[in-house]
Amino acid sequence: MEEINAKISVVQERVRRLSGFSGISFESYLKDYTTRDAVERNIEVAIQACIDLNVA
Repeated sequence: MEEINAKISVVQERVRRLSGFSGISFESYLKDYTTRDAVERNIEVAIQACIDLNVA
């Protein structure tokens, strides 16, 4: 159960981080490689945590 809660916390934290990018226009997102990298990495980590939940 502890492992499941840890994975849920990871997903929640990554979604919280992604919400910080909600005010950025799509055009700005496309032009800013640092922002794109950060957004994409947070999505990747959240998805991996979800996959890990399915395995746990």
